[in-house]
Amino acid sequence: MKNHENVEVKKKKSIAFKASKEDSESDEDGDVALITSQFKKFLKSQKGKKALKKFPHNVESSKKEEPTCYECKKPGHLKNECPNLKKKEKFIKEHSKKKKAMVATWDHSDLSSSDESGSDEEVVNFALMAMEKDTSEDESENEVNFTFDELQIAYENLFKEYESVCLKNKTLKKNAISISKELETLKNENSKYVNEIESLKDKNSFYLNEIDILNVCSKLSIDFIEENDKLKIEIDALRKTFSKFSNSSD
Repeated sequence: MKNHENVEVKKKKSIAFKASKEDSESDEDGDVALITSQFKKFLKSQKGKKALKKFPHNVESSKKEEPTCYECKKPGHLKNECPNLKKKEKFIKEHSKKKKAMVATWDHSDLSSSDESGSDEEVVNFALMAMEKDTSEDESENEVNFTFDELQIAYENLFKEYESVCLKNKTLKKNAISISKELETLKNENSKYVNEIESLKDKNSFYLNEIDILNVCSKLSIDFIEENDKLKIEIDALRKTFSKFSNSSD
C-alpha cells in the first residue's frame, strides 16, 4: 500500500514538474523573444545615433577629442559607458538567474529514474545553449562592423557624389533657363507667323474674288466677240445685196 502511494506521489510530482517545465520553457521563450526584440530596437537606435556622431565638421579635432570604445569600436564614449556592454551584462545576468532557477528545480525533483533525469537535464542544457546561440547570432547581426576610417571614406565618396550631382543639377538648371528663353522666342516667332498667315489668308480670299470677277468678265467678252462676228457677217451680206441692187438699177 505504501509503495502504491509512493508511486502515485512520484507520478504526481513528475506530472507537476513536466507541467511546470513546459510553463517555464514557454515563459523562457517569451522572455528571450522580448529581450531579443528590445535589444534589436536598441541597436538600431544606437546605430542611427552613432552614425550622426561619426561625421563631425572637423574630423581631425574630433579624432583627438572623442574617446573610442573598445567594446563597440565607436567614438564618443568609453567601454564602461558602452550601452551595448550594459545591455549584454544585463541580459547575461538575467539569463544566468533563469538558468540557475531551472537547475535548482531539477535538483529538487524526485524522479524515479536517474537515466530519465540525466536525459531531461541534457535537453534543458541544450535548450539553454540554443537560446544563448540565437542571442549571440542576433547580436552579431545587429553589430556595426565598420571602422571610423571606413565610414569616413564612405562619407567622402558620398560627398563627392553629392557635389557631382549638384554640379549636374546646376548645369541642368542653366540648360532649362536657356531652353525656356528659346521657347519664348519660338512662341513670339510663331505668333508672328500666325499673324502673317492670317494676312495671307485675307489676301488670298481677295484675289479669289478678283479671279471670279475676271472669269465673269472673260465670259462676257467671249459673248460680245461672238455677237460682233455675227454682226460682221450680216453687214457683209447687206453690202453684197446693196451692191447688186445698185448695179441692176443702172
